[in-house]
Amino acid sequence: MNSKIKNTLAIVNRQLSIGMLFTATLLASCQKSDLIEVENAGAQPVTINLVADDAVGTRAAATGIEQYVIEVYSDDTYTTPSNIFGEGASATNQATSTDGTFSLVLDRTAEYYCLFWADKDAEAYNTQSLKAVTIVSGKTAAEAWYGTKTISAKESALTVTLKRAVAKINLMETGKLDAGKTLTATFNEPTIFNVADATANTNLSRTETITIAQAIDGSTTPVRINPTDIFTLAPVATKYVAKVTFKYGDEDEFDVDNVPFKANFATNIKGHYTSVALETFTVSYNDEWATPDNGENFSKSLYSIGDYYPEPTDPGTAIGVVFWLDNTADGYVAENGTNPAKGYKGKIMSLDEINDKCWSTESVDITGANSSTDGRANTDAIMSTPNYSAETYPAVAWCVAKNTPAVDGIYWYLPVADEIIRVYDNRAKVNNALVKANGKEFLYYYTFWTSENVDSDNAVFLTAIGEFPSSSMGKNSDRGEITRAVSAFNVNE
Repeated sequence: MNSKIKNTLAIVNRQLSIGMLFTATLLASCQKSDLIEVENAGAQPVTINLVADDAVGTRAAATGIEQYVIEVYSDDTYTTPSNIFGEGASATNQATSTDGTFSLVLDRTAEYYCLFWADKDAEAYNTQSLKAVTIVSGKTAAEAWYGTKTISAKESALTVTLKRAVAKINLMETGKLDAGKTLTATFNEPTIFNVADATANTNLSRTETITIAQAIDGSTTPVRINPTDIFTLAPVATKYVAKVTFKYGDEDEFDVDNVPFKANFATNIKGHYTSVALETFTVSYNDEWATPDNGENFSKSLYSIGDYYPEPTDPGTAIGVVFWLDNTADGYVAENGTNPAKGYKGKIMSLDEINDKCWSTESVDITGANSSTDGRANTDAIMSTPNYSAETYPAVAWCVAKNTPAVDGIYWYLPVADEIIRVYDNRAKVNNALVKANGKEFLYYYTFWTSENVDSDNAVFLTAIGEFPSSSMGKNSDRGEITRAVSAFNVNE
């Protein structure tokens, strides 16, 4: 081979070597770059901005929030923490912020389950766990918000709107209060809020003391007594019902029962805050956070004998008249001078009556209906007979038919002699209400069916003539015996 050919082959070989080296370097470079891209493929920065609802139906950011808290889990039961904040052994699933903004680096392939909290007093709450946010001992509940959200790295930025975890209490005065006195309100309140399921638990006693700095006159327009907002932790899905005990100055304490607390609702207790005047308090709660004197009626008033039940604006819409009060029950207020006794528990009689119903058309000895004091038990026993129907037991059927549609806490039944006698004892007040409602008095000299069974063929009837003798009468009699329905009531249940 001549020298020219050898030189040419050497040049070609050098070019091939250089080309192969370049190609190898290029491939190596590409592979390294690809590896870096693969390593970062699952990481994505995400920004979360928390916004607290400052009014129902709006998205205005609340002012004065001192702390925002986020807690991140890898499962929808909020059991397994995702320790994405910090590094190594100090990594945690919780972070705080003063402006509501959180920066996270998330796995693109995973979902994260987040709990959120915000409040206006960072010293009022222990937030070590958002599944048990706790009021710090010696502190009172501050306005606070909560939220939950499932997120992923698919969104690089998102906004989460929080809802309130507290109820607000407004004490509305309808009369006059003197300056310089104090009003205390004591009630059991939830002290732990679980953000995961929006429940509030562990009720402890709390007393709010309000000094009446200036005389209050709410006789024309109700005036809010508490100068600053009163907040309490409360459940979200359901209401928490409590009794509130008030004491004005050195007067006796008095209670307002059935006060509802529900997160994001304002609870309004309206009345005259003194035990001297036996005032009826109206309790309502509504989702108009900024409107303290507006809402749906929630609890019922104290009742006196002769009152319609429930108390309607139009007497024609009442379902009964109160004829007896249980003076041993909670909430009973004894008669005081010209003020009648009042109570939450007692019995009502139907506004109407009927006089063409016999007791029964069949001969059966109903041994379970032989009580002289419990008309409800007798009625239940009669309805449990194998052949019970509206045709075979017309008097009972007429009474229980009043239970459709049902009224909460009311169950109509055929009374016993003792209950009819109680109506007679209070006939002046009862008849006054009956006449206003439908013009038909309780005529005590009539003969009334009771629910007490005597034997197969007879039942007890009652008449006021001769100081209420009770006697037996044939069950199939329809000679004008009066049927009236009775029900117990207890507005605390």
